[in-house]
Amino acid sequence: VHANGRIPGFGQFSTTAYTCMVICANLKLAVEIRTWFWTTHAALWGSTLFYFAYQIVYSSIPRAHIYFVMFELFSAPVYWLTVLLVIVLCVLPDIVWRYVSDMYFFTPDQIAREDAKVQRVFNTADANSVGPVE
Repeated sequence: VHANGRIPGFGQFSTTAYTCMVICANLKLAVEIRTWFWTTHAALWGSTLFYFAYQIVYSSIPRAHIYFVMFELFSAPVYWLTVLLVIVLCVLPDIVWRYVSDMYFFTPDQIAREDAKVQRVFNTADANSVGPVE
């Protein structure tokens, strides 16, 4: 229930749900991405910004069925609390699983990468050594 006594309608519910979905999907992708490029940033954060810009513009059209919905939602603290809570509850398990799997359950790729790092360190150390002193 809003401060003015109105009950949220289908437009407000669906817009809130879709906002949570867009942000959660992008954050879940961000958790999974190993190598970041400028195109990755542009695609992830750009799509989120585009979503909000589109919603604001579409919500400004008087003939739209969700006329003024985004502006009502932006002013409602329960909207922001809902979005934040849903994002944390949806993305936190992925972050925890990523950490646990990276630290305790190694894939063959991770083992090969770590082995290559160790070999580079030892090869560099051998190349810089002077050799035995006679």
